[in-house]
Amino acid sequence: MLFDHFGQQQFVLEEFPAFLQSPAPMYNLETSLDTIVTIETLQHQIAELQKQLAALQESVHPETYFSVYKPGIFRFSDEEKAQLTKDFLAAISVSQIDALVVHSSGIYPGLHLCLDNNLLVKSLIMLNPGTYSYDMKAVRHIKFLRRIVAGSEVPVIMKILEYLGPILLKLGKVPVRTDNFLDPLLSATTMIHANIPEAKAKFLHLSQKKFPMLYAFSKDDKLIGDKCSYELANLLGVSNAEIYTYDKDGIMINEGKNCSVLKVMSFEKGSHYVFWKHADIIHRTIEDFLRRNMINV
Repeated sequence: MLFDHFGQQQFVLEEFPAFLQSPAPMYNLETSLDTIVTIETLQHQIAELQKQLAALQESVHPETYFSVYKPGIFRFSDEEKAQLTKDFLAAISVSQIDALVVHSSGIYPGLHLCLDNNLLVKSLIMLNPGTYSYDMKAVRHIKFLRRIVAGSEVPVIMKILEYLGPILLKLGKVPVRTDNFLDPLLSATTMIHANIPEAKAKFLHLSQKKFPMLYAFSKDDKLIGDKCSYELANLLGVSNAEIYTYDKDGIMINEGKNCSVLKVMSFEKGSHYVFWKHADIIHRTIEDFLRRNMINV
């Protein structure tokens, strides 16, 4: 979805493609490793944001199902997703983005976009994003996942994986939902091809140049883990005491550090979808973040 923020600026969020119907992206809020994030999941945020926005346009990546695109043609790596987003934006003559919103593995193509010299991204909003560490709960099984992803790029093996994949993930104790195997498979593909440790230098670069960022995570995120989330917050430049902290009911129990370029929020019970569990809080925070950074543009 492409937003014309306050009638002037572009506000971009990426949503994973399969559920978008109109022929144009881009708000690429990435799929997670346990279940795909659909437009329906974000209905509250969308409805509230539309009250403030002048225009809304939906768009779509290539169809995600392997039956449509032959394995190997579009593997959903971070570089491919970033390039596809750039190509779309260029096609509609958009050269700058006020806010890029990413979720889960969407952080990896998102970092590419933020650091691209040919595209001006003015701020980054991260909701339960992946980090730079292989200690994330979802990728502790990286060798196992790499084999599955490699197998999925062979048509015959892919057909077998459609039936055996959910069983293999359960046996491997990978903390993902397996009711639709293709969803976690596509997200795992992005994680495998992302070279996760390289993200550390990218995060540091953004932090050092005072790039505006909003970061929200959950202590009970079964795919990322609180340890990795706190490490990312510290890397970005805040101590644990400077993090806005919310209890299981969404009540603030610690008012952290808030400046125009960085705000970090931690939720005791937010799952991998903090924007769903605490929709009102996330919406208000995003709107405030956007307004403050529009003033600084």
